[in-house]
Amino acid sequence: MLKVILIDDEPIILEGLKKIIDWNELGYEIIYTAKDGIDGFEQIIKLKPDVALIDIRIPGIDGLNLIEKIRMENLNTKVIILSGYSEFSYAQKAIELGVEAYLLKPIDANLLIEKLNRLKLAIFEENKFKEDLSSTIRLTKDKVLEMILNGQFNETNIDIMNK
Repeated sequence: MLKVILIDDEPIILEGLKKIIDWNELGYEIIYTAKDGIDGFEQIIKLKPDVALIDIRIPGIDGLNLIEKIRMENLNTKVIILSGYSEFSYAQKAIELGVEAYLLKPIDANLLIEKLNRLKLAIFEENKFKEDLSSTIRLTKDKVLEMILNGQFNETNIDIMNK
């Protein structure tokens, strides 16, 4: 299950988001809901969710500043913006910050499901790539160590590795 945090200052929106779709069926688990950006940020740091759905206008730290803080922490949390504002400047800034989607309220359940399904595939592909890369690095280190121990590692091998 992928972990999700919902951040919105409107309790009715938070409750609606919980009920509008079957999160478990989609492979997601809502692990926390926050009513402001400060609490949301603290919980993102603590819980390291895979996905955060963030309202653009929330107290404490607004949605865009919250995303900037998430990016500065180098967290891999994917972000979907929820907004009642269709102004281009908000969407433009959100795109600059690398959000996965910008959805207008009221939320269309089918569109949210579509975005979450795409996001799930992207996260799984990214995780697979990281696993493959880690495995390749580990195997390469093992091979170099084996070559050193067998006396097969020489200046030619070093020259090849530096290219």
